[in-house]
Amino acid sequence: MKYFLILLSLICITIAGCGPKLQGFSGKVNYDGKPLPDGVITFTPDAEKGNLMGASNLAVVKDGEYKLPVSQGISGGWYKVTVESSKWVEDGEDGGKEVHNIPPYNFSHEFKPEDKTLDIEIPVTKSKK
Repeated sequence: MKYFLILLSLICITIAGCGPKLQGFSGKVNYDGKPLPDGVITFTPDAEKGNLMGASNLAVVKDGEYKLPVSQGISGGWYKVTVESSKWVEDGEDGGKEVHNIPPYNFSHEFKPEDKTLDIEIPVTKSKK
Protein backbone atom coordinates (compact mmCIF):
# COMPACT_ATOMS: atom_id res chain seq x y z
CA MET A 1 0.00 0.00 0.00
CA LYS A 2 2.85 2.38 0.85
CA TYR A 3 4.42 1.95 -2.60
CA PHE A 4 1.06 2.43 -4.29
CA LEU A 5 0.62 5.80 -2.53
CA ILE A 6 4.13 6.87 -3.54
CA LEU A 7 3.48 5.86 -7.16
CA LEU A 8 0.13 7.67 -7.14
CA SER A 9 1.78 10.81 -5.76
CA LEU A 10 4.49 10.70 -8.45
CA ILE A 11 1.86 10.37 -11.17
CA CYS A 12 -0.07 13.29 -9.70
CA ILE A 13 3.06 15.47 -9.61
CA THR A 14 4.04 14.54 -13.16
CA ILE A 15 0.64 14.88 -14.84
CA ALA A 16 -1.22 17.52 -12.89
CA GLY A 17 1.59 19.50 -11.37
CA CYS A 18 -0.03 19.14 -7.96
CA GLY A 19 3.23 18.58 -6.10
CA PRO A 20 4.56 20.82 -3.37
CA LYS A 21 5.78 24.26 -4.37
CA LEU A 22 9.51 24.74 -4.61
CA GLN A 23 11.11 27.27 -2.32
CA GLY A 24 14.38 29.07 -2.84
CA PHE A 25 16.67 30.43 -0.18
CA SER A 26 20.19 31.64 0.41
CA GLY A 27 22.67 31.96 3.22
CA LYS A 28 26.18 32.24 4.51
CA VAL A 29 28.58 29.38 5.24
CA ASN A 30 31.35 29.83 7.79
CA TYR A 31 34.09 27.44 8.85
CA ASP A 32 36.06 28.28 11.99
CA GLY A 33 34.27 31.64 12.06
CA LYS A 34 35.44 32.62 8.57
CA PRO A 35 33.58 32.49 5.22
CA LEU A 36 34.10 29.18 3.42
CA PRO A 37 35.93 30.15 0.18
CA ASP A 38 34.24 27.51 -1.96
CA GLY A 39 32.27 24.32 -1.68
CA VAL A 40 29.03 22.50 -2.43
CA ILE A 41 25.91 22.03 -0.30
CA THR A 42 23.77 18.97 -1.04
CA PHE A 43 20.11 18.86 0.02
CA THR A 44 18.62 15.34 0.16
CA PRO A 45 15.11 14.53 1.46
CA ASP A 46 15.35 12.96 4.93
CA ALA A 47 13.16 9.86 4.66
CA GLU A 48 13.91 8.96 8.29
CA LYS A 49 12.00 12.11 9.28
CA GLY A 50 9.14 11.56 6.84
CA ASN A 51 10.26 13.44 3.73
CA LEU A 52 9.62 10.83 1.05
CA MET A 53 8.68 13.17 -1.81
CA GLY A 54 11.04 16.13 -1.51
CA ALA A 55 13.19 17.39 -4.37
CA SER A 56 16.97 16.95 -4.07
CA ASN A 57 19.32 19.69 -5.14
CA LEU A 58 22.67 21.32 -4.54
CA ALA A 59 24.04 24.82 -4.20
CA VAL A 60 27.52 26.16 -4.88
CA VAL A 61 29.32 28.06 -2.13
CA LYS A 62 31.46 30.98 -3.27
CA ASP A 63 33.14 33.43 -0.88
CA GLY A 64 31.05 32.17 2.04
CA GLU A 65 27.66 32.59 0.36
CA TYR A 66 25.22 30.44 -1.61
CA LYS A 67 21.88 30.93 -3.30
CA LEU A 68 19.28 28.40 -4.37
CA PRO A 69 16.71 30.17 -6.59
CA VAL A 70 13.07 29.08 -6.51
CA SER A 71 13.42 27.57 -10.00
CA GLN A 72 16.08 25.21 -8.61
CA GLY A 73 14.76 25.06 -5.06
CA ILE A 74 13.58 22.30 -2.80
CA SER A 75 10.05 21.42 -1.75
CA GLY A 76 10.37 21.90 1.99
CA GLY A 77 10.25 19.48 4.89
CA TRP A 78 13.15 17.64 6.52
CA TYR A 79 16.41 17.41 4.55
CA LYS A 80 19.83 15.95 5.12
CA VAL A 81 22.27 18.74 4.41
CA THR A 82 25.93 18.07 3.53
CA VAL A 83 28.58 20.76 3.08
CA GLU A 84 31.80 19.76 1.34
CA SER A 85 34.85 21.62 0.11
CA SER A 86 37.69 19.90 -1.70
CA LYS A 87 40.34 20.44 -4.32
CA TRP A 88 42.18 18.30 -6.84
CA VAL A 89 45.88 17.87 -6.07
CA GLU A 90 48.14 16.67 -8.85
CA ASP A 91 50.75 14.04 -8.08
CA GLY A 92 53.18 12.53 -10.53
CA GLU A 93 52.37 8.85 -10.06
CA ASP A 94 48.59 8.48 -10.04
CA GLY A 95 47.67 11.70 -11.79
CA GLY A 96 46.14 13.26 -8.68
CA LYS A 97 43.63 12.91 -5.91
CA GLU A 98 40.82 14.82 -4.26
CA VAL A 99 41.77 16.43 -0.94
CA HIS A 100 39.15 17.80 1.46
CA ASN A 101 39.63 21.42 2.53
CA ILE A 102 37.28 20.71 5.45
CA PRO A 103 35.79 17.48 6.76
CA PRO A 104 32.32 16.90 5.21
CA TYR A 105 29.72 18.46 7.51
CA ASN A 106 26.31 16.74 7.80
CA PHE A 107 23.14 17.73 9.62
CA SER A 108 19.36 17.49 9.28
CA HIS A 109 17.18 20.59 8.93
CA GLU A 110 13.47 21.22 8.49
CA PHE A 111 12.72 23.78 5.76
CA LYS A 112 9.43 25.58 6.37
CA PRO A 113 7.54 27.65 3.76
CA GLU A 114 8.45 30.92 5.50
CA ASP A 115 12.19 30.11 5.48
CA LYS A 116 14.19 32.30 3.11
CA THR A 117 17.68 31.89 4.62
CA LEU A 118 19.81 29.19 6.20
CA ASP A 119 23.18 30.25 7.56
CA ILE A 120 25.56 27.40 8.31
CA GLU A 121 28.31 27.51 10.95
CA ILE A 122 30.66 24.56 10.52
CA PRO A 123 32.55 23.76 13.74
CA VAL A 124 36.23 22.88 13.63
CA THR A 125 36.82 19.23 14.46
CA LYS A 126 40.02 18.34 16.17
CA SER A 127 41.98 15.53 14.55
CA LYS A 128 42.65 12.41 16.61
CA LYS A 129 46.27 11.50 17.16
